[in-house]
Amino acid sequence: MIHRSKARGSRKQTAQPTWEEGYVDPSQEHFELRYGERNTPVARVGRDNERRVFVQFLDEKRDANPRFRVIFGAITGELTHYLFGAVGPDAWAFARFHCDTPANLASPVHWQWNPGA
Repeated sequence: MIHRSKARGSRKQTAQPTWEEGYVDPSQEHFELRYGERNTPVARVGRDNERRVFVQFLDEKRDANPRFRVIFGAITGELTHYLFGAVGPDAWAFARFHCDTPANLASPVHWQWNPGA
């Protein structure tokens, strides 16, 4: 999904980065996201060589899980903030840094960096 915005007084449209749902290879560098007190990850976040970001939700029964909407909303909010928000061009490195901060522990979404094999 690419969001397009039009600058005022300009006809040129610029693409803003976003993420898409897809497979994330656990043998490659990625983040695992946990929600609340769950010890198992609810999602993996990875990127390809073109730096496109993919999110793989790991809850197989998510359609039957009434809490999934809450979890999905929290995860997408954090993805937007840490990877596409005001962080800047080095957002991936900032997200890695975030894994070791008190803010990560205080948030309902907990990020864990995995460097891959």
